Amino acid sequence: MESDMSQAFQEELTCFICLNCLTDPVTISCGHSFCQACLHLSWEDIQLPVHCPMCREPSEQKDFRSNTVLKKLVSIARQASLMKYLSSEEHKCVTHKETKRIFCVENRSYLCQLDSDSHEHRGHQHGPIEVAAEEQMERLLQQMACLRSESMQQQLSMPQTLNLELSSLPISGLTERYSHFLFKFVFKFTSICPNNVKLFNVMRRCSFSPHGEDRSVDSARSYLASWGSDCFIEGKFYWEVDLNNSSLDWAVGACKDSWISNRNQLIESEGAFLLVCVKEGDHYSLLTTCPVFQHYIGRPLGRIGVFLDCEEGSLSFLNVAKSSLIHKYAPGTVNPSVRPFFSTGPM
Repeated sequence: MESDMSQAFQEELTCFICLNCLTDPVTISCGHSFCQACLHLSWEDIQLPVHCPMCREPSEQKDFRSNTVLKKLVSIARQASLMKYLSSEEHKCVTHKETKRIFCVENRSYLCQLDSDSHEHRGHQHGPIEVAAEEQMERLLQQMACLRSESMQQQLSMPQTLNLELSSLPISGLTERYSHFLFKFVFKFTSICPNNVKLFNVMRRCSFSPHGEDRSVDSARSYLASWGSDCFIEGKFYWEVDLNNSSLDWAVGACKDSWISNRNQLIESEGAFLLVCVKEGDHYSLLTTCPVFQHYIGRPLGRIGVFLDCEEGSLSFLNVAKSSLIHKYAPGTVNPSVRPFFSTGPM
């Protein structure tokens, strides 16, 4: 019963657009709530009336104030989730076997009480982890609000190129945390697949020309599609894909066998959980599938880390070079029985 209540509570605090925990939540006229940034991007370039992304009820208003009560509930749930995560055996201090509840500002690392009192960290600025996490969240919200204000000013003045790129903050020890679940394999099944062009064409249209002309790549070009021989059903797995030689389009993640074999509905069908990079001229865009969502962060260079948690039903993408989280699918989104997938091209 307690587990069911916790799950129901978590669902109420999840944004329908990005499927992550609500960030700076706003409640619109129909009663549904979303991240303020998600709603802003969803309604961008759309004239009034706009429609609720969930129930499609029309609204004559675009700007909404933050729901302070819901924001506080999200903060409490986020802190509880963080402490539960840090209290697990695999994240306790290896030396003292205590829960890491302290954040070291200088080293940007998590410490237990005994570590923070040690000679190495004694002169550093420390604080509770949950407080540091909320401060980082507030700083991010301020940056996002600044970008939205900058966007509105640009629309009222002469048209200029607006840089909506956000910076992803590094997380100390992120890749080391997942390295315990490192799974080494090779992509054994590979095909030169002209049909994979459809995947990148759809993503390109979503990013560069959602309301304009169809700027598709030449369908005669072929893309290299590879997937692993291992089908993950239970457990936790982490792997990395080196993208140093992938200067054009690429996609990395995990997918079901049914999605691989369904050549007619690559994007329309479910079963593919991918981070996709597409290029148009000198510009790159980063998107995720299921549902399709554009991320306003820089194109990752080098290795991409993929962490699959079959027990939680989630999948995460990491920028290994920057030790930052690119995107995480909400728990329960990714059903088990998926394979690693990688595609690049055109060749």
